Amino acid sequence: MLNRRTLKEGPVSKTSGEPEKQEGVDLEDGGR
Repeated sequence: MLNRRTLKEGPVSKTSGEPEKQEGVDLEDGGR
């Protein structure tokens, strides 16, 4: 259900419950 979105957006989406693209991209871009 929200597995694809969580994996693509990141753990922020699951916590916030909203599609946070900025945070997801930042996490993947920064490689933290």
